Amino acid sequence: MKTSEIAHAFAFALFQIAKTENKLDLVEDELNEIRDVISSNLELKKVISGPTISKEKKKAVCGEILKDFSPITINWLYILIDLEKENMLSSIIDDYSKLAYSVRKRAIAKVITAIPLSEEQSKKIAERLSSVSKKNITLREIVDPSIIGGIVVYMDGRVIDGSIRHQLDALHQKLVI
Repeated sequence: MKTSEIAHAFAFALFQIAKTENKLDLVEDELNEIRDVISSNLELKKVISGPTISKEKKKAVCGEILKDFSPITINWLYILIDLEKENMLSSIIDDYSKLAYSVRKRAIAKVITAIPLSEEQSKKIAERLSSVSKKNITLREIVDPSIIGGIVVYMDGRVIDGSIRHQLDALHQKLVI
């Protein structure tokens, strides 16, 4: 099984439990907080992803930091640690968010631009994507100067590539052939 399939299976299992317990939003908020805490704390990141750190130590550290979290989230994280899948945490959280959003008629659109978008530009892009998809859109903005200009959108398994880099690559292919 591919890593993405494994991540989706873990996300789906947690999603089913959270949905049954009517805690989709709570679990999603906690997962995003876990991601933020781990990404902002280098020491914690080393403990969680360290192959030489025992499972018991990882669970103890997580249990202490996340002591106010719901049992659903904490126990699920312990299972990931027991099965040595904590390195997939970010992918699993992304998949969980997609599942939760789909139930709420929402979607996450990853938007890549060469320079940061203004608040007005972000709002217009979200509105346009909402009208096309018939879902409420949350933008996850990424700045990548290598696209030179334009915009690349990843949403619902589709890619809309309006970047200058893509246009130059297409032009190059036409000239070479």
